[in-house]
Amino acid sequence: MRKTLAVLGAGNMGLAITDGILRCGFIPAENIILVRRSTERLENYRSLGCKVCTDMREAATEADVLLLALKPQMMELIYEAAAPVSFGKLVVSIAAGIKTEAIEKRLSGSFVVRAMPNTPLTVGEGVTEICRGKNVSDEDFSFAKGLFAGSGITVECSECDINAFTALTSSAVAYFAAVEQAMCSWAEENGLQSYDKQTICDLVSKTAMGTAKLLYEKKMSPADLIRSVASPNGTTERALKVFEEQGLNSIFDKAMTACAERAEELSNIK
Repeated sequence: MRKTLAVLGAGNMGLAITDGILRCGFIPAENIILVRRSTERLENYRSLGCKVCTDMREAATEADVLLLALKPQMMELIYEAAAPVSFGKLVVSIAAGIKTEAIEKRLSGSFVVRAMPNTPLTVGEGVTEICRGKNVSDEDFSFAKGLFAGSGITVECSECDINAFTALTSSAVAYFAAVEQAMCSWAEENGLQSYDKQTICDLVSKTAMGTAKLLYEKKMSPADLIRSVASPNGTTERALKVFEEQGLNSIFDKAMTACAERAEELSNIK
């Protein structure tokens, strides 16, 4: 089994994945190499036993598995550093929109897995869709899935569906945050301004968490939960009618379609 992992781009997502790996002990800290332009933020990981460096080529040479965690627009930096040493290595990319075929072409001889995680990985509640490129063995694919297993749930998908999943679960974290932001703003403007802003935010967050738990653990459909809360001619029904009149479904349709289309545009980056 492969044991040494280089996180090429130890930013927010790269570190969130690292946190999950360390949390479940999937790879020991001493077998993880974190690469970042400035290593100041990585001192805590160094104290845990991870190797920290700024040299992407050095890390890519030493590791068996390369986690590509830079933004899509910065992938050229990884290609330049890793291409000479990528042959025979497992490459796991979280770059939105970048197809396995494009990575295989630039990192010749590597075995590429593509993943689309979301930021709740940081607190162990992430969702990651994952697909394999050509010639990836079952053993390598299982290892790649294991990188994310300690941070939430992992779902295997086909690559043709991953852009839609980007809109559904990855970018969706910001949708939910935008809804909460709007609710907190309403509270400040409608009689609750005497309460601490963090308290209001916590109350809304806890309501969102409880709602999600009902749907996830009780396996309720959203429609069933809505019906259980919205009494005929009651307060909730009045609010839901406004959502309907303002075209809530249409807004989400347009926004999520735009997200998926942008992911497709990023697929054209070579």
